[in-house]
Amino acid sequence: MTEKHGGLHSETRISMADGTRKRLAQVENGDEVLGTDRGIRVVSTQVSEVHCAGPGASWTKLSGRRLRAGRGSSFFSLISSPEHRVWSPGPDTYTPVGEYSPSQRVTLLRSEHDLTPCQRSVLLGKLLGDGHLHKARSGSASVVWGHRQADEEYVRWTLRALGDLASTTTRTLTSGYGSTIITARSTFHPSVAECFGEMTASGKKRVTPWIADYLDPLALAFWYMDDGSLCHTEGQEDRATLSTCGFDEDDCRVLLKGLRRLGIAGTLMRDGRGYLTIRLNSAAAECLFLLVAPYVPPVMQRKLPGRYRGHNGWLPPTGERQFRPQLVPQLVEQVESNVQSKRSAWRTSSRYAITTGTHNLFANGLLVHDST
Repeated sequence: MTEKHGGLHSETRISMADGTRKRLAQVENGDEVLGTDRGIRVVSTQVSEVHCAGPGASWTKLSGRRLRAGRGSSFFSLISSPEHRVWSPGPDTYTPVGEYSPSQRVTLLRSEHDLTPCQRSVLLGKLLGDGHLHKARSGSASVVWGHRQADEEYVRWTLRALGDLASTTTRTLTSGYGSTIITARSTFHPSVAECFGEMTASGKKRVTPWIADYLDPLALAFWYMDDGSLCHTEGQEDRATLSTCGFDEDDCRVLLKGLRRLGIAGTLMRDGRGYLTIRLNSAAAECLFLLVAPYVPPVMQRKLPGRYRGHNGWLPPTGERQFRPQLVPQLVEQVESNVQSKRSAWRTSSRYAITTGTHNLFANGLLVHDST
């Protein structure tokens, strides 16, 4: 049994998982919307029920200035029944709209759902390496990867690098060779599909031309840790290879172009089994080591020459996102009770409530309870 607490105006715009907004009256069971998990991170969540509670007898309006929350209007507002609950950061609780007062805070979703530069580079590196793209019906996507159990710390390192885009769930699987594999993934996010969807549009992972311009040291580090090898032979300088057996020659030409941008001159060759591989002579390999070493954690430093080992690795500070945070606190400046719209349709508009998997959603950008 569920009990409904309040409702939202039918004209309210709901943030969908594909990055669009849809009128509340048009949302249907099975739709994917954006909500937050228990860690207050933005995630995709499915609508399990849309409930129409009939015409609203009374409406309350919250409004205020919209600051540092991306492109769009300079103001935010929400019209709902007085008992509908809105997330209040600070006390970390849901508060009925009718109990709000000016100067209290609400949580607003940034209009752009962009990845940070760090997240984009890490995911690019994983997709060039061992990762694959998992697309959802909602239009969002996730990057999934796995490594042998001995390299579990590398799995954790990748999750740390993704910050608030990292899923908290890892799985242990047995490979076809009988070894134990630790798998992890990013959360589903519309920008993951937008950035990387073209790489798998053909049904096979490809290296699209834009990658040559976006390959940077951080992406290169994760690609090298996944698919790179240190070639160390006594009496010779250190060299390196990058396995590209999953790509064709056109893909490899894009990768070579990207490496040249970074000052690394690679040579495309075939290994003893006939697979394509990019080989780096000692000078090119030294350029590679110099660029990627800062981002390589101890568990993967076996892929670096001894002179580049012995440090803890570096990543941008973890925790709450500082660059363009997805959730932005805003101050309520006005609370209007018994709102009467100039449009008669609004005065008689039905109240709607939505049930979601996370029991919350974003209405006109504000984080609200799903009223169940």
